[in-house]
Amino acid sequence: MHYSVLVILPNGVKPDPADREMVKRAVADLIERWRGKHFDWWQVGGRWTGVLSEYDPEKDERNVETCRFCAGTGKRGDAIAALNPDQMKALNGCNGCKGTGRELKWPTQWVPFEGDVQPTEKITPEMAKKFYTYVLPSPKKWRAWEGWNSRAKEFKEDKSWDILAVLKDHPGHYAVVVDTHN
Repeated sequence: MHYSVLVILPNGVKPDPADREMVKRAVADLIERWRGKHFDWWQVGGRWTGVLSEYDPEKDERNVETCRFCAGTGKRGDAIAALNPDQMKALNGCNGCKGTGRELKWPTQWVPFEGDVQPTEKITPEMAKKFYTYVLPSPKKWRAWEGWNSRAKEFKEDKSWDILAVLKDHPGHYAVVVDTHN
């Protein structure tokens, strides 16, 4: 599964949102210590690109490419199409692009979005609620809305802390949207 993570950088770390390598290095310092414990992969933005703004990566033309299933024709002519003619008809001839000849790129290939790096003061309560997990700078801590209860073999919601209070305790810091997978 993919989880939305908000990484709050240490005070003084002000990454240039346009410099993706700088952002990755700043985030890696905090998040890499949790690889293996909570996730196996991460990227800045990813499936959560734009959650701190009105930006919709799926509507950004730079995140669209020629359909790999129909080579842009809008109609599949392969064995899959021959085996499923009714399904292909319902999808306008192609299950990759629904007949448009264009499909959305995989989120790992989306263009970087500068809005995925924001000062903590700009994060509203509505924005804060969109994240499943938070990585805090000091002490370096991982906080999630849910935790695994191994005895009960279930996830249990953790209401013992308030992310808005945490954000208020970190004025002048920057936060970065991160997509993690486990």
